[in-house]
Amino acid sequence: MAVESVLLLTVDALRADHCGFAGSDRGTTPFLDSLAAEALVFESAFAVGPGTPSSFAALFSSRYPLEFGGYEGFSAARPSLPEHLHRRGVTTAGVHSNPYLSRHYGYDRGFDHFEDSFEEADEPGLLDRVKTEAGALLSRNETAYRLGRRLFLAVFDEEKPYVDATETTDRVLDRLSDAPDRSFCWAHYLDVHEPYLPPGEHLDRELSPGRVEALNDRVQADDPDLGEGDLADLEALYDGELRYVDAELRRLFEELEARGRLEDTAVVITADHGEEFLDHGRLGHHPRLYDELLHVPFLVWLPPGARDELDAPASGRVSGQVSLLDLAPTVTDLLGIDPAPRFGGRSVLRESGHPVVSEVSNPHGVLKVDERFRRRSVRSEGWKLVVGPDGEELYDLEADPDELEDLREARPDRAAELRTTLAEERGVDPDAV
Repeated sequence: MAVESVLLLTVDALRADHCGFAGSDRGTTPFLDSLAAEALVFESAFAVGPGTPSSFAALFSSRYPLEFGGYEGFSAARPSLPEHLHRRGVTTAGVHSNPYLSRHYGYDRGFDHFEDSFEEADEPGLLDRVKTEAGALLSRNETAYRLGRRLFLAVFDEEKPYVDATETTDRVLDRLSDAPDRSFCWAHYLDVHEPYLPPGEHLDRELSPGRVEALNDRVQADDPDLGEGDLADLEALYDGELRYVDAELRRLFEELEARGRLEDTAVVITADHGEEFLDHGRLGHHPRLYDELLHVPFLVWLPPGARDELDAPASGRVSGQVSLLDLAPTVTDLLGIDPAPRFGGRSVLRESGHPVVSEVSNPHGVLKVDERFRRRSVRSEGWKLVVGPDGEELYDLEADPDELEDLREARPDRAAELRTTLAEERGVDPDAV
């Protein structure tokens, strides 16, 4: 039986090392761990950008974030995975509640059905328009961002400024209830993103509402002075959100399986970026290129009836590096459709182990591309080079996987080699990396 449909599930701000199948002992992902046992698991998968705008611009277009004028929106000039599939007769649907991925930014292009929770009607109401415009405004001015974010969160929802995992799952199930056999559905779960407000049953410790609020305030303040106990509690909140999403993904799979919807559906699961917990002195996800922000989970699950039909391995672990630039051509490969000519990635079913480039070029809290803030990184053969406005950083990832010892001064030869690799992979002049 061939794959007729693909379900793409993305989780916002999910760093790989908090998942059990990636080595964590936190007990956060029992369902995903069981799924990973019969899926292709890409152990070295990396986002192309450290935040939603930079990452998703690349994920859906298979082109780098700073191409096509950048990632302030999903440019009409970019190739589009949903649009490519739509033109080839695949019914497309998207379900999410991240304002950066709304119609306002052009992410509805190519979707037959697009549910972004901001403009759900053909003619959005006043509140919908205010919510969308407020999110856009807060993303473009750092002062407005810092002063207005808490008001934005308080006004538009008493707890979470997005649709939670339970409702997201319900919406996906509703959308797939009458989906045609040939379909592509993308759902984005936002719960793991701050503010971390997990249901109590998914926490591994007792934390009062005041404590939870105070910890989330520390994230908003990007407080570098968290004590060991504070940091442990903060990560417990993050892990609780992940347990909640994992439980909802289990419910989604069980219901789809009961309906017979998984018999010819491949499922791809990944994240747009990770999250920092003072790994390099910050909280959340800032425009930097360390692995806590770039290393993401990446699973491809094939229905049992299709595994023998695939002329590539259908399960197991893949250690070779892959990029989220490779996601779009992987989806087309699963559906037996040629990739769009302008896709820049490779199907992970066919190729892995290549250098991975990531990039970003905006100040924190401002969705405005500014070349003064441009950073690029390349990972290749166990080394990583980061090139930014403050110079270069070089890390030996085998000896220093946490990227704590900068070897740029000690190994200028290796830095020069990686700069050439970066220029070649990115298609730019070595002097302009």
